[in-house]
Amino acid sequence: MNTTPILRATNIVKKLGGKTILNDVSLDVHKGDVKVVIGPSGAGKSTFLQCLNYLLPPDSGDIWLEGKKVNARDTRELCALRQQVGMIFQDFNLLDTFSIHLRPRIFRKLQHHIAKVTGLTQADLDKGEPIVQGLRRFMQWCGPDAEFAEWGMDDVPVLKQNLYLCNIDESKPTIWYDLQQVFLREHPRKEGEGMTLESVVTRLGLPMERQFHDALSDTLYTADVCRMLDLRAGLAAYPTEEESLRASLCPTPGDYRDFEVFRGYVEQYTWRTDPKIYTMSCPECGAPLKPDDVWLKKGSNSWYTLSQCPHCAGSSNAAGKGVFQRYKLARRDGLHWSYARCLQIPDDASLARWEKQRTAQLERMKARAEKQAAE
Repeated sequence: MNTTPILRATNIVKKLGGKTILNDVSLDVHKGDVKVVIGPSGAGKSTFLQCLNYLLPPDSGDIWLEGKKVNARDTRELCALRQQVGMIFQDFNLLDTFSIHLRPRIFRKLQHHIAKVTGLTQADLDKGEPIVQGLRRFMQWCGPDAEFAEWGMDDVPVLKQNLYLCNIDESKPTIWYDLQQVFLREHPRKEGEGMTLESVVTRLGLPMERQFHDALSDTLYTADVCRMLDLRAGLAAYPTEEESLRASLCPTPGDYRDFEVFRGYVEQYTWRTDPKIYTMSCPECGAPLKPDDVWLKKGSNSWYTLSQCPHCAGSSNAAGKGVFQRYKLARRDGLHWSYARCLQIPDDASLARWEKQRTAQLERMKARAEKQAAE
């Protein structure tokens, strides 16, 4: 009779955030066994189960499958383990995971702050998989139709930039979501409340059994937060890029005309030199508008000026006092610029603001020119 356990965990130790969650925990599971792990919330039950198939790598200790010690550094062995040791999460949410250490090709020295918050060492970085090979594996794991969701809007642009630098198709994913926006739809932010993943996990009272600032752990925490949301409704209501640009460029109230979006530009200021984007037509007669020489910046990436129609100027129609020509720039994927533009029919108050701000801008330009001439 074979007495070798099908699954064995020996002397498992796991610390999260400086706190010891598992201390020298061992388990044998023989064929036909049914094991139950019981304990209060926060005792480490989920952490232990995730260590069994290396969703959370143990700090020390070993996992054995059918009498063979698992080498977690061997991707094939790790995949074989996960094929044999399945896991059903609370609320029956099934997850697959991908974890890899990449070896950078350009910035090869570990920055001290990154080392502090992640626990990574220079040795971890040096023994990682080459970034080109690792990125190809990751995109293959994702598949061609994957939609991404992230906490904030930084990770996907950085991914796309790295794909581009490694000469890998950066067009995918085409759809991704900022889960902070989905969260705020159900839980409006109160004064003083942070939006970091750790602060939201704390606010929701979720178990904190994994360390933060670890890519896989943060992904699992994000999944924990999503289980607390009406995710289907949140994603259905999520604005498209065009809807976001329209909301930013055309706030209510206001009389806006001819909204349009141009996509896929590498240079930030192509909108100022490309006649197709720069030239707009009078909303009354269709003649080309003539923009003012002064453009005012509004916010980080919005510009506007007062344009005149040579035929309608001075008339009593909507374009008689000029038309505001507005642009909003966005680089959502970190690589390509989108330009949204529209016309706005001005009222007396907005014309007065324009004249005041234009005068101030001309004075600043004059002062800078005089300073440069004197140097």
